[in-house]
Amino acid sequence: MKFVLNTRYPDSAAAHVCIGGLSKRLTRLGHTVVLGDWENYERYDVAIFMAAEADCKLVRSINPDILVGVADPKPSTQKQAKEADFCIVSSIEQREIFMHLNRNLFIYYMIPDFKWEPVDHKEKEQYRIVYHGNKVHLNAAYQGLVPALNELGKKYPIQFDAIYNVEALGRWEMGRPDQRNCPTNDLQWYPNCYHQYLRNADIGVVQNIMPWRYEGLVRRLGRVSQTLLLEDRFDHQVKYKSSANAGRAFVFGYFGIPVVADAIPSTSDAIIDGKSGRLVLSADGWYDALEELILSADLRREMAGHFRQSITERFAPEVSATRLVKFLSDLRDRPTVSAKNVNPRLLRELWNVTKGRIGKKIMRISSWGTQS
Repeated sequence: MKFVLNTRYPDSAAAHVCIGGLSKRLTRLGHTVVLGDWENYERYDVAIFMAAEADCKLVRSINPDILVGVADPKPSTQKQAKEADFCIVSSIEQREIFMHLNRNLFIYYMIPDFKWEPVDHKEKEQYRIVYHGNKVHLNAAYQGLVPALNELGKKYPIQFDAIYNVEALGRWEMGRPDQRNCPTNDLQWYPNCYHQYLRNADIGVVQNIMPWRYEGLVRRLGRVSQTLLLEDRFDHQVKYKSSANAGRAFVFGYFGIPVVADAIPSTSDAIIDGKSGRLVLSADGWYDALEELILSADLRREMAGHFRQSITERFAPEVSATRLVKFLSDLRDRPTVSAKNVNPRLLRELWNVTKGRIGKKIMRISSWGTQS
């Protein structure tokens, strides 16, 4: 196949993977790949753009037979996602958000160009627990990860290193660990910083769970539907970003660092709990998983090894690129637009089942919760 891959912002994290990284893999598979040709679309079989930069109608006006794809769509680029022949997404979570716009969604795992550089796990005088990613996940860590770090720090010599864009986003303050129990370092992110920061890391953490804006209201609505849906106060209330993915876990995997992660769809797909990492959903879960890995260098080495094997077999860019070519070969026989009006409506169903009694009660509670 002949590909053109276009972006005007090649240094962005997503473009680095979906444009630059993908072009290398497709070339190695024997395909013709051109970067940055915004005019000669008649020369190609497939055109891939970062979603915000795509003009699908223009491309098809030049070459009606070309397949047009957009990479890493966001809520602000729904128009491009709908007009494209296919979308490249990073995760199950992102796929499900855009399914109502375009059925042809391909998961391409967001892994930058890395070489395997496994750390040497051993017993140490101080253990480095490391996070990398967006500051927003640090702000949300007060629910689970940070309480666990504070308690672990009373018992074990640990430090927490947070890698993020400090210069652009400011220092992390919300829910920060107690410096007396868990000394915390704010490390400035920059391209390829992992080779410097992860060389002596012991455990990687991937925080994904986000707080509910109206958690009290959600739980009150749950009590209203207790009889019909068997709602219980012990049920998990799990919220995560629509763009959540396992990419941050894969980075640790390339450095042989075992991972503890919030259990969301993508991390649960990537990690086998207890074998290639640990999956958690609570502060107690974070404490238990981190303590288990602190106590055993052999376990850290073993879990990291299993995760590396899983990445090699299922998630590595070479594997994703091969799957993408097969996906595109079959694409012309697949419908693009998904069925309409398939999303469930809880209030409507409750109204129908109870002839409006529970629906009216929910409306009253909802109004009261919003005003409070």
